[in-house]
Amino acid sequence: MASDEQRVSDVLTRWCGESPTRASEPLVTLWDRTGEAHGHDGIPFDDDGAERLLQILEDEFTDRRLRLRPRDLLGLTVQGLINALPPPSRPALHLAEASGRTLSEAEITRVAEAVAKQLRPAARGAKAKKPVKTLGKRPSR
Repeated sequence: MASDEQRVSDVLTRWCGESPTRASEPLVTLWDRTGEAHGHDGIPFDDDGAERLLQILEDEFTDRRLRLRPRDLLGLTVQGLINALPPPSRPALHLAEASGRTLSEAEITRVAEAVAKQLRPAARGAKAKKPVKTLGKRPSR
């Protein structure tokens, strides 16, 4: 998977027609610089432009819970936008999917023992309940 920097650069290219020249470039400067060549010359970078950028970001970063609002984007630089992205919402799952790795028997055993060890202290204070036998009968109420 591409880095956040590359993904944001791709988003910005889709948004304004060109990739940023440097991370410190303000988004408004990028918008204005690319306007004439890409058909948005004279259109200000305002809430509407920021809304469009936010929609493209949400389409790209489906693994994130973006909590940005259009007005949050107006004063940002390219690096500021990258920094404003939250981490993936399920990083462990994405790592497992990306690696295609499965656990060995030894790893499964080790995890099972660790979980059982964590559960033991809670069980110590609780009385063991007898299992309810239902063999064909409904439990009485």
